[in-house]
Amino acid sequence: MPACRVTDDNASADRSRAGIAGTLLAIDQRGLLITGESGCGKSLLALGLLDRGHALISDDLVELEADTPALIGHCPTQLRGRLEVRGIGLVDVCQLFGPMAWRDSVRIERILHLQRTETAEVWHGWPRPDGQRDYRTLLGVRVPRLTLPIGGDGISPLLAETSLRHGTPVPAGGVDDG
Repeated sequence: MPACRVTDDNASADRSRAGIAGTLLAIDQRGLLITGESGCGKSLLALGLLDRGHALISDDLVELEADTPALIGHCPTQLRGRLEVRGIGLVDVCQLFGPMAWRDSVRIERILHLQRTETAEVWHGWPRPDGQRDYRTLLGVRVPRLTLPIGGDGISPLLAETSLRHGTPVPAGGVDDG
């Protein structure tokens, strides 16, 4: 899922912009970008994280800004403070969870990629102890990525929090998206 470049006449030489499909939340003031195919449970996971007191930055589309050496995630204007929950529609997260449930931007520190699985047995063969870890390079910034299999129940919000808080090093391999 390569990032789409967006031109920004006001960007300095150290800054460039792009957009990426995903859901971005602030957990303990740190950005967790959740990616995965449509319908895999990104927004449902975000809803659970909001219920645990974290803040939504953007759902569906995240605007990225490289501010060397950081990668900052922003929310497009039309999506501010809204989360699309399948079967319910667009919900105002501040109305549901209070004024601290939405923030304008956060530094992205980890990507949690949700990968759909056919059977529960996939968990038994998943890499242990540290899962499937690599990184993505977005706008020249290398971001650690953890890929987890998802089944019918999705990923628990506690597991998502732990994926960000647990500081396991990332192996040398990765995906360069430019």
